[in-house]
Amino acid sequence: MAYAKHSTICLLLCGILHVFIEAKDLKMATVLAEPYLYENNGGKYTGFLPDLFERMQLNVTIEKKSEYGSQGPNGTWTGLMADILDKRVDFAGPLTVTVKRMMVADFSYPLKSVGPVIVMRKQTTKRSMRDDISLPFRPMEATVWLLLALCFLVTGTILYIISHFNPYEWRRMGKDREATLREQESFTCFNSFWFVLSAFSLQGYVRTPRSMGARVLVLAWWFFVLIILFFYVANLVNFLRASASTSGHSKIRGFKDLARNEEIRIGMVYRGATEEYFKNSVNDQDKDIYDKLIETRKEIAEYDASESDKMKSGGLQALFRYLRTGPFSDFTLILESDTATYFSNQLPCDLSMITEGRVNRQLAFAFPIGSHTLEAELNQKLLTLQETGVLKELTDHWFSSECSDSGDSLIDMTNAPSKAYAVGLADISGAILVLVVGIVLGGIITAIEFCIYRWAESHSDDDVDRAEKTRNLNVSDQLLAGDSRPGGATQV
Repeated sequence: MAYAKHSTICLLLCGILHVFIEAKDLKMATVLAEPYLYENNGGKYTGFLPDLFERMQLNVTIEKKSEYGSQGPNGTWTGLMADILDKRVDFAGPLTVTVKRMMVADFSYPLKSVGPVIVMRKQTTKRSMRDDISLPFRPMEATVWLLLALCFLVTGTILYIISHFNPYEWRRMGKDREATLREQESFTCFNSFWFVLSAFSLQGYVRTPRSMGARVLVLAWWFFVLIILFFYVANLVNFLRASASTSGHSKIRGFKDLARNEEIRIGMVYRGATEEYFKNSVNDQDKDIYDKLIETRKEIAEYDASESDKMKSGGLQALFRYLRTGPFSDFTLILESDTATYFSNQLPCDLSMITEGRVNRQLAFAFPIGSHTLEAELNQKLLTLQETGVLKELTDHWFSSECSDSGDSLIDMTNAPSKAYAVGLADISGAILVLVVGIVLGGIITAIEFCIYRWAESHSDDDVDRAEKTRNLNVSDQLLAGDSRPGGATQV
């Protein structure tokens, strides 16, 4: 009975808190950033957050700030995080959840999963006709193409020599009236080279060499051709995929290229979570990117101090405006994936993104430590919206694309092909070795066949002479036998 009474009291208190929170005018600090929050033409706030609060039935007064907030060397915080620590607002956000921020504030159920991506201008220049024409030849180095031509000439020449002089080939059989004229001309000089060349088409053959030496040579050539074709086709696919994935985009394919390329300038949201991530990273590549960010800000400040101030205070709008219209065509942004996706999919559709799936962080609302009641109430409302599909509906509405080719704006390097490299001589050295061995063996076997034929022919001549002598001897014996008869010519 006492337990039931206690439960009733708890439910009553929760209901009172729920009504109190809905009736209370909550104060929230945020940074104007499309599509979460921005001012329309009438000066009224609109975006994802106002619609979200309306669905959650919350009365929220918004305070605009210029930066998300980071921790300084002396431990003090700036921006939204400073408002949370000083309890000037009830909650703030949406903010990227980091370890440092979690140590000084509580966070709600996550709204989205985000991570840093690269945003850059799409290249307006198309590939030249020279690049298009040279594409079929790029899968293999020039030295490999020259070697192929040399192997073709050598193999065709050796096959013709073997077919011409080997006594077991069609030419000799035609002379001995053991083959037709068409068969006799199967491996003339022209037909020998055509036979070697036709092996690349893998269309079979009408007539093959008869001698063992020529067959060994042909087998080695076929093996060589198969290896070359496999290498060529496989590498051509890589070149086509690499060409398609970078067509209309910068040659930067990831954070590694961004760190190594000295000509690229980098921008990030001033004192945001992305900047803090690269600043505090122990990875040398991330450190190089952060150093390049500082150098870029100094360079922009020297070039145009007012523009530098606008990029610090103007937030995302200033960064994207500078990316599109700034004097540096090699300027690149590193932003959280949600914001980057939104701006890249808006008109004039001139931006592209590169993602590597480096980190997966959460975007949530921040509360002053100890705001358990408000935090629990917002979490309950967020989970309810998620389970009913309202949160997804709002996300799809405000993050929808205005570009017909929105799929081309995102380049996912986690599944993208690696950089294509042309096949070199070292790659086909095994096939070259097999061909060389085949040519040498074919020549040796042909020499052996020629010797065997000469030996067999000489023994055949001896047999003919012996048979002729036997035949003559038999004739003499017959004459002598006739003279010894009674009354023969030898008698007196």
